Amino acid sequence: MRKRVPPDPFPKSVPQYCSRNIAVFFGGVGRVKVGTIFPNKRQWGREMTSRIWLERFFEKFEDDPDKYEGFFGGAWTDKVGEIMDKIGDNLNCNVVRRRPSETKRHDESGEYLGLDFVFLDKSDSVDWPSMLPRIIIEHENKRDKNYIAYCLWKLMCVKSPVKILICYQGKDVTAEELKRHLEEFLLRGNLMDTSSCELMVLIGVDSREESTWREYYDVYEYAGRSLRKIIS
Repeated sequence: MRKRVPPDPFPKSVPQYCSRNIAVFFGGVGRVKVGTIFPNKRQWGREMTSRIWLERFFEKFEDDPDKYEGFFGGAWTDKVGEIMDKIGDNLNCNVVRRRPSETKRHDESGEYLGLDFVFLDKSDSVDWPSMLPRIIIEHENKRDKNYIAYCLWKLMCVKSPVKILICYQGKDVTAEELKRHLEEFLLRGNLMDTSSCELMVLIGVDSREESTWREYYDVYEYAGRSLRKIIS
């Protein structure tokens, strides 16, 4: 039986949102005021951070009765979907994802914007959303580092305050090498240069399959033009 590890304390000095300088037009030619505006709290999820989501992720897995069962392929994808639904309920969000047994809405896959998980505030419409997603997530089972980078690119093309990539190391690459590949991919395309979002990357390490969920994943945050490890 694997020993359950108590939650690690996280530093509190995590930026919750970013200010932006904008030009505000009040009407009339040339009537411009330059000032600073902060994103709307509900729309941008000021109360939402990637670390809040991460704690819920580990909590829901540890509370799951099947947490030590072996899941592979589609069964693993389904299990992660169940966990995402539980996280969404806890964070007051509806989770849009692939649900084979349900009627599709706008896409035959059941996904929105081609993303695996889109967290919408429960005050918003699921059928016809009008607010930015509070969280968007790509969960990729393929161990191909280039395909994983493509999933990261998809995340960076959609606006949301919190973006999370969950992936797994392949046989020919370590978690650290995969992290560096994704880091270089972000820098090469300047994908984070103008973004005010939080980006978190979880990499499952296959050699730790008998560990707790918190030990199984290496977790990185993007800060200072690099992916910095916060859990390993």
